[in-house]
Amino acid sequence: MSEDGPRREYRYEPAERRFKHKWHQPTAGFVGEGKGVRGKCPAGLLPELAQSLLNEGLCEYDGGEHPVHIYNVHEGVPYVAAVTRPGLSYHGYPARARDVRAMREAVLRLAEEQGCRRDVERWLKEHP
Repeated sequence: MSEDGPRREYRYEPAERRFKHKWHQPTAGFVGEGKGVRGKCPAGLLPELAQSLLNEGLCEYDGGEHPVHIYNVHEGVPYVAAVTRPGLSYHGYPARARDVRAMREAVLRLAEEQGCRRDVERWLKEHP
């Protein structure tokens, strides 16, 4: 697992007909779903911003050619992007502490660079 590796642009795929990571709230959050929770992006997070966060994110590789996850931080909230179509596209959502476990230190360094480390630490503590 590494933030290093070959970089290329991947497409952010918002899944227009799927609403699993969307809601009408102005902030990121989570909703209960069965025995788990699902991350919801803020209503104002535009596809162009999501694409930028994806392109500038921290890549996690597991030995393959393409990242298994891409991480970023926006307004004090950590996000993780998962593969939608291997080698082509990803979709993102707010991350819980367990989602960033493998890249926690790198995500916190990124948050430090953005001046929001305390916000991200608080978020991860509140959302295990």
